[in-house]
Amino acid sequence: MPINKFKSAILIFIISITTITEIKAQEINFNKDNWSHITASYLVDLNLDGNEMAGKMSIRMRKDSIIWFSISASIGIQIAKGIINKDSLFFLDLYNRHYYAQGIKDIPIAIPQADSGIYALRFIQGIFTGSIANGGQFNYENSFGKANITYDSASNSFPPPNFYVKVEGKSPEKAQNGLNNIRLDAQLKTVRFDAIPSYPFSVSADYERK
Repeated sequence: MPINKFKSAILIFIISITTITEIKAQEINFNKDNWSHITASYLVDLNLDGNEMAGKMSIRMRKDSIIWFSISASIGIQIAKGIINKDSLFFLDLYNRHYYAQGIKDIPIAIPQADSGIYALRFIQGIFTGSIANGGQFNYENSFGKANITYDSASNSFPPPNFYVKVEGKSPEKAQNGLNNIRLDAQLKTVRFDAIPSYPFSVSADYERK
């Protein structure tokens, strides 16, 4: 999969996850794990509609507050980074010098608008911490698509050392032409829990908004 398609697949994956989640506080115990900050790195394999590519992903998270991420191709070139909070999603395409910005409440998440931001953020954080899993699995389906998230059930480590996410979800590119089929396999390489001093992110004036 070319680098540009790898970047596009990551963006589609993020949009798909945020558009297919319907989360209610009583359904998922987001507070079962005692953490405040997580810095982690992963090896990732991504498959988008049969096209495959390997890469690396780094994340920084403050609980119920922010997710910062950086994505590099396997050859070591940083191709994308982004930031998600309860209000907005920003995704920087470093390869093509584009950026994507979206208010969380403007994404068609099928939950009450007053709650959508914090629950979408908690859900994405819960993918990495495993708090959404019930017996090593999380499954969801609605009119926007469906997802299956599976964890290594043989391990009780925190965060989970290995997981994969399968998504069939609508994206802007295929809104009229069916679903994207995406699989992301993630293998945890390093993790730290100390306080994170900063989440550096800015959009240069010469970047074009998409």
